[in-house]
Amino acid sequence: MEDGYFWFNGKKYKSVHEEVPPITKEMSKEMTIQLGMPYHDLPMFLFDYVITGDAVMMLALTEALIAGYNDIEKTKREIKKSTKKWMSKYPSLDYTSRSPVIISSVAWLYNTPGTVKEYSEICAIEMGYDKEQTKDVIACAEAIFMAKSGTDKNIIKQQLIRKYVLAFNDKTDLEKAIDVFIENEGMDEIITEAAALGDNVAAIAGSIAQGYYNVSYQVAEKTMDTLRGRR
Repeated sequence: MEDGYFWFNGKKYKSVHEEVPPITKEMSKEMTIQLGMPYHDLPMFLFDYVITGDAVMMLALTEALIAGYNDIEKTKREIKKSTKKWMSKYPSLDYTSRSPVIISSVAWLYNTPGTVKEYSEICAIEMGYDKEQTKDVIACAEAIFMAKSGTDKNIIKQQLIRKYVLAFNDKTDLEKAIDVFIENEGMDEIITEAAALGDNVAAIAGSIAQGYYNVSYQVAEKTMDTLRGRR
């Protein structure tokens, strides 16, 4: 990376003020050709990190949930305050993705299925999600909560099908992520497989897998080094 810019898929981007384009399956195939190795063998850290709208919203909501912990009305006020603050810091980012993983911190902050459902729904409503998007948010948070509680993978899927009528035929990103989580083992394998289906799928699958597996020390250290700007 030179002078605050980096190259991705043949295009030049600013490392902070522009979002990385979504990684599609076609793009994964192209990277496979360019790098001369199967996408399964690609290293987890290929590029300098960038700040995305989803990452900023995840940070804002986590901050709000901590500040308003166990207080519904305060949480609502904190969501408005925190999202406004962080969006003003990074005004040029895209905040329209409506990814369910943005609200994943609910599953880590609360310790019962009822409170996870309640506060993930509050977050979705305060963020302006529609009914279908809100359903995905709650399902994603519940999947992470069940995963961190050690629930069997197949039970997680069956619970989500029963409670949220997930079809797993015309698959959404959430459904793809859950399938990748169930069909693969270990954080590295799950994230690599999910990345071939898109960045949103990888973010959701990785969040669920984080609850189920211990994140390796090497991955955690490399992540922190990347965020600190070290190589």
